[in-house]
Amino acid sequence: MKEALKQTLRTNPMLPLLALGLFLLPLSNAIGQVPLYLVAVHWGVEALRGRRMPPDRLSLIFLAGFALLILLSIPIASFVAHTDVSRVYSKLNRLLMLPLVFAIPALCGHGEKRLQNLSVLMIAPLLGIVPLALYDFVRIPLEMRDGSPLFHTGNMASPQIYMVAFFLGLALVTDGKLPRGRWLWVCLALALAGIFLHHKRGVWLATSIALLGWTFWSRQWKTLLLMGAIGVLAFSLPNVRTRLLELREVVQPTHGGRMVLWTEVAPRILPEYPWGMGYNVSRHEDFREILPREIHLEQGLRHLHNNFLQNRLELGWQGVIWWTVWMLAVLWKCFRCPQGRARSLGAGVVFAVVALLFNGLVEYNFGTTETFMLYLALFGMLDVLVSKDARCVDPIRP
Repeated sequence: MKEALKQTLRTNPMLPLLALGLFLLPLSNAIGQVPLYLVAVHWGVEALRGRRMPPDRLSLIFLAGFALLILLSIPIASFVAHTDVSRVYSKLNRLLMLPLVFAIPALCGHGEKRLQNLSVLMIAPLLGIVPLALYDFVRIPLEMRDGSPLFHTGNMASPQIYMVAFFLGLALVTDGKLPRGRWLWVCLALALAGIFLHHKRGVWLATSIALLGWTFWSRQWKTLLLMGAIGVLAFSLPNVRTRLLELREVVQPTHGGRMVLWTEVAPRILPEYPWGMGYNVSRHEDFREILPREIHLEQGLRHLHNNFLQNRLELGWQGVIWWTVWMLAVLWKCFRCPQGRARSLGAGVVFAVVALLFNGLVEYNFGTTETFMLYLALFGMLDVLVSKDARCVDPIRP
């Protein structure tokens, strides 16, 4: 396998660049996105020159439609919604990232090496969380020593990266053709530790639901015992119990957080922009001025903390309908993974997508750069798994 991998890397130099980007993304979005942009743009140039395999037709339709909706939001923001169109321009660079979905199947190649190369790409972010975890294990105690509460030391992007890496790691553990070294288990443990350290309840819930689904999909019934043990251990920790019990406060309208966004802000602001207010345009001030003064709203909230609602606000009814159909098509692809090794590897990719979508019920993670890139990478991996080449690989039951 090592010799085959070395040969692949020699003949396909863009594949290690792609793996490098996925490795660096957990530690630094600014650094990690550079190789990913290069790979995406390179694929686009090669496709225009007719030197790349044609992309998956369904993916092409939805990505092209999404790009068109973002571009259409420019005149809508300028002439219909009368909002700050410069904020749309500031995020147009994301359109250059969309070809990443097509680049991944093209770089993975054909036949047996297709899934072998895919496993390399899945390993990359799993290894990438190692330096991220070591950084968090140092940073968080130092911030707590300086007086920051544990609940305020986390962020939104890192726990979702840990979550995706965790499910990719589960797939690699059950892959019958990949040596099961201790490093895999260490990475899985670090991913779980990172998820707990950041204290994001949405990620906890999404991970739990997706892990339960992965258990039934892969028939790894011992995972149920592991989930029970982790749940008991986690709930025995005072900070975890406190964080969960705080949900009673969060769901109160007086809290000024997500419940106010969903029940007070959204019903007032969405009817004002049936065609959308523009991609990435919404600001905290827009939410504050539409609310009565007696309703409290936390500082810094500039989106509706829900993928469906925020896409509706930014891109209008046409945008949210397109996005919803797109995500349903992705889920349909998720459960088309064939038997054998493709199913084993696919389980991790499928439930990484499912976990992100579940977390998107309480967080606008489709609009965060790091998680947006993760979505695109996972969509590309799905296209590898549902291809005809994946169905011709030597079957290995998970």
